[in-house]
Amino acid sequence: MTLTPNAVKHLRTLLDQPDPKLIKVGVRNRGCSGLSYNLEYVEKPGMFDEEVEQDGVKVLIDSKALFSIIGSEMDWVEDKLNQRFVFNNPNTSMYSIPTVWQVHITNHFYRGAVRLW
Repeated sequence: MTLTPNAVKHLRTLLDQPDPKLIKVGVRNRGCSGLSYNLEYVEKPGMFDEEVEQDGVKVLIDSKALFSIIGSEMDWVEDKLNQRFVFNNPNTSMYSIPTVWQVHITNHFYRGAVRLW
């Protein structure tokens, strides 16, 4: 997984707190596509979690999500109505119906939906 400069900037803001934590990216079974992305704060990596470090920002990938996230790009997008992390995943089917992938960060920092076509 790669991080865009906008994602790095926003992740740095989320990680800049008095009690340092890590952000872990995972997937859950949901919706018509079957999966949704999930972001959460964790104290330490799981035994088989992978670490992505880019421009001084570290993000963990849940070991159960590796095959779903491999090759993805994580971006932070802001427009007039929303602010959200967007995962551009080349592994999703281009021939299926449009799906909605939900990205959640625990502690209610962000809740939103991401459309992948």
